[in-house]
Amino acid sequence: MRFSSTFACSCILNTVLRISMMSSGFVPTPPSSPRSDRCSQITRNGLLSKQPFAADQRSESSSTSSVSLSESSLETNFTKSNSESSSNSLTCPRLSDKAFDQAILEEFLRSIGCTNIVNVCIESVASEMAYCNSVYRIGVFDSAKTYYAKLFRPLALSRMTAELGSIDRLVSSHGLVPTPLVVTESAILFDEVRGRILKEADCHGRSNVNDCKAVGRALGMLHSISIPATTVAATENVLWKACESMLRLCHADYSYRGLTLPRLVDIVKAEHAKLESLSLPLVACGHGDCKPCNIFVLHNDEETSGDNVSIRFIDLELAGTHYRAFDLAKFFRTDAPSELYTKANQQAFYQAYLEHYKSATAEQHKTPVAWLRDLQREVKYLLPMTWLEAAIFFVCMACQDQGQANRWNELAYQRFESYQASLSDE
Repeated sequence: MRFSSTFACSCILNTVLRISMMSSGFVPTPPSSPRSDRCSQITRNGLLSKQPFAADQRSESSSTSSVSLSESSLETNFTKSNSESSSNSLTCPRLSDKAFDQAILEEFLRSIGCTNIVNVCIESVASEMAYCNSVYRIGVFDSAKTYYAKLFRPLALSRMTAELGSIDRLVSSHGLVPTPLVVTESAILFDEVRGRILKEADCHGRSNVNDCKAVGRALGMLHSISIPATTVAATENVLWKACESMLRLCHADYSYRGLTLPRLVDIVKAEHAKLESLSLPLVACGHGDCKPCNIFVLHNDEETSGDNVSIRFIDLELAGTHYRAFDLAKFFRTDAPSELYTKANQQAFYQAYLEHYKSATAEQHKTPVAWLRDLQREVKYLLPMTWLEAAIFFVCMACQDQGQANRWNELAYQRFESYQASLSDE
């Protein structure tokens, strides 16, 4: 985001309140302080670059005994794994250690040459934008720049199929994501992001067709990027890997309003079999969580034509091999009344996408009408999975963060209801 006067005022207030916040909140400390020594100790011990529980989880998900959606013993394996997880739950991703976060952020600041901590303001970004991670906005007075730091929790790390930051680096060279400045195995510091975050209403509003067109263009470019075959993300469908990992972390006895773990496992198996039987097109560089709040839009001048709108995607931890239509379906997904859907926005989005998407050779012969028809068909098949994957995520959160279980359970049930409703549209 642009370094605004509002943010500057916030930073000044933050500095004034620094002493009073020291006892209870998050405040960076000078490099010579004891806590800074703790940060150096953390780095030397490897906790900054490698969290033991995250590494263990990755090892579990990639071992020969990991669950595969194509195995007939899926339910048995899930039951075995989840009966163990109830007594071996991951540390709750929502209950972060602020002192540990502070140590990582101080290390980030030093890595970009910022040693005068007094001239820095750090704000925690709203949790709604980072359910299972921590995101901080860092303002530096001397350079009038804003950085973003994202600290990943075990649940997020367990869903990934590529090394953290590897796809961000690749995609940033195409100008589609913020530049990652510092990357560890559990955190990323990004260069400043300008613009505003899209909202769901922007996708369906009558006056937002140019924003939708810009997102379609950027998404077509993203889907055209090739990922080296050496990365896991280039060979494994991230959607199924994510569902698999999250279900494994759920408690075997989970139950809420008729929603149980065995039921979710059966549904995922059925959806996997159905979608695989359709041989839907895949892309090597799908976003994986392409909802409006993960997109920054910047109007480059007073004109509002699509060519003057810049798009930056954020939150690429689920990026990799995906069904082509999964991102398209998630961008326009809504549980609002159907009359808010704006057909003109969708058509502009699809057309811009197709103009910038480099398709496989086998599809080059298609006419624009055939292209559009196929995209709409694919989106219809993938829409239910955008809801189901979200429902599983919140069930997993309920199991891992039992202090807020009621909140996560309600969110899970809402997404599951939307999943069931979307099945009628197939």
